[in-house]
Amino acid sequence: MTAPLVFAAASALAAVGATAGVSLLGLRAAIDVALAWALLASTIVVAAVLVAGAVAERLSSGVLLGLTLVAASVLWLAARARAPGFGAHLRSGLEGARHALGHLRQDRWVAALAFVTAAELVWRTAVAFVMPPYAGDALWYHLTTVGGWVQNGRVGPSELSIWSTVHPQNGELFFAWSAVLLGRDTLVDTVQLPFAVVAGIAVAGLARSCGLSRPPAAAAGLLFILTPIVLSQTTAAYTDVIVIAFVLAAFHFVLRAIRALQGEGRASLEKSLALAGLAGGLAVGTKELALLYVAVLAALVVAALAAARFSNRATLGPLLRALVLFVLPLLALGAYHYVETWVRFGSPFYPVRASALGVTLFDGRPLEQFLSTPPHEGAWWREIWGQWHADHFFLTRPRFHAYSYDGRPSGLGPLWSYLGLPALLAWAAYLAWRRRLLFLTVLVPVALMFALQPYRWWSRFTMILAALGAIAVVALVQAVGPRLSPLVKAFVAGLVGLGLFFPTLKIDGEFWATRILSIASSGDRSIGAVALPAYRWVDSVPPGSAIGVDTSARQFGGQPFILAYPLFGSAFQHRVYALPSASAEGFRRALAADGITYVTVARGRILDRWATAAMAAGCATRIFDGPVYAGEAGRAYRIRPGCAWSQAPASWRAPLSHLSEATRGEG
Repeated sequence: MTAPLVFAAASALAAVGATAGVSLLGLRAAIDVALAWALLASTIVVAAVLVAGAVAERLSSGVLLGLTLVAASVLWLAARARAPGFGAHLRSGLEGARHALGHLRQDRWVAALAFVTAAELVWRTAVAFVMPPYAGDALWYHLTTVGGWVQNGRVGPSELSIWSTVHPQNGELFFAWSAVLLGRDTLVDTVQLPFAVVAGIAVAGLARSCGLSRPPAAAAGLLFILTPIVLSQTTAAYTDVIVIAFVLAAFHFVLRAIRALQGEGRASLEKSLALAGLAGGLAVGTKELALLYVAVLAALVVAALAAARFSNRATLGPLLRALVLFVLPLLALGAYHYVETWVRFGSPFYPVRASALGVTLFDGRPLEQFLSTPPHEGAWWREIWGQWHADHFFLTRPRFHAYSYDGRPSGLGPLWSYLGLPALLAWAAYLAWRRRLLFLTVLVPVALMFALQPYRWWSRFTMILAALGAIAVVALVQAVGPRLSPLVKAFVAGLVGLGLFFPTLKIDGEFWATRILSIASSGDRSIGAVALPAYRWVDSVPPGSAIGVDTSARQFGGQPFILAYPLFGSAFQHRVYALPSASAEGFRRALAADGITYVTVARGRILDRWATAAMAAGCATRIFDGPVYAGEAGRAYRIRPGCAWSQAPASWRAPLSHLSEATRGEG
């Protein structure tokens, strides 16, 4: 069976298992069904890769296929046993979905937004398929993690990047799903794209909980997907859209649980909180920032349950049972990596110091050492407004405005800057005056999430603002009445079109659409050919070669400009090893022990000095010398197998202590 068929079969089995799981839950609302299906499918993928790679330590396509088959079979049999009319239930669900889509098509504005969204997603899928992985953090650690797992056949720590070991890795498990099953990195840049759709559905669910009818709620979800930073992220192997999708899904089900406590709707308290915990666990296990978001949601859950108990709307037993159903999946899918890091390094947040109320809980380096500098420095409000103001580019930036997956210096888009922010402020005032429960359960939690996190100025970490802004814009359209709503809709459409024009015409501010088409026609999609010419030499390296990489950085945890991931090759055909820099003798032994025949190093630093001396001794040939990444220079060498290293000059064998601190680095 070919790799694409294995990938399709495993993905279909995950879909079947998720469908059976949704049937077991007996959910009725279309948004609940869609989000629950996405959460269960995600859980199956995460569990399968973890069991195969971390428990069995046999991360292969065959093992993943077998585990997915077992999961799908168990869920399918359980659904058939508990619901004899399982097939009829599925047909009823499909019929309900068709009815809902037909209802939405009757609203021309929603239909137009849906058409534009579909066209953008098709275009972004084509971009992700044609382009090789090229995003900075993906090449630094997100995909370096996956490359190491594929190489070693197991999920475990990495020697290539500290962040490939200590960061939560649910997102990387999704990347590994396609990488292992396909044996290539062809689809890794498409992984976030379906999560943008999941996030849009969750935004629609939040809008419904806020009192909007179906078409406006759908419009809010579509406006969120069309946010420039969301679309830009869909073609990068990052995790920010994955995280916001899970956070928004958790938020939706928390609000559903609160409605159940109020006796509204048909939502089940226990099912809603169990799904909220599942989404929260997936989010926390993907990125540390989600800890703040999910902690706020957990506090909201506890407050709602306590209020229900003290108002005698529910007894203690059912409330505690619902709380347990929230906490268990949250811990199961969110805590495992932090526990592993705690055991390995003595802190679940290594290498960052964790403090609360002035008390150090876990020692480490200050958080500020690892934070990026905002483009607009100053007081916190200057940092934030500098980012938001950049989207007023008709006033401040008359030239071409490029959006990037990185989200600097802007990303929330002109809809947010011109209309979303003022609409949100007006909507907040209205809710505080007339609908205080919604104000307390929707706006206050988001305000806390925004205030607590360190990257308030950075759009890819504040996409939840775009979600609320989209809801506020649609609420404004609904509030102005039939006479003015066409004008407001036209204004919204213009701002959306303006925000889409730039990231559609030029991908991530770097690749024009015509360049994407030329890459597609040439078929040469290697990282060296498309994104980083410094790695072009990797394309001519024989498959199976062992390549050593300089992983040192200017400071601990900083980004090395010699990136490891491009060395694996698009089909993971090369083996990649971190080069030791403690001593020249250790360097020589590592080359011999791992059979390393190529090395790539930072120019002028300790490993380059040793490689240069080896070249002088006839043991190496320099095959690249030039700029690599972020304006820094590097070199690559071909190592001569079996060379008599004892002939190398004494300067090559000099101990590290004889070299300057600047040459040595800290990494």
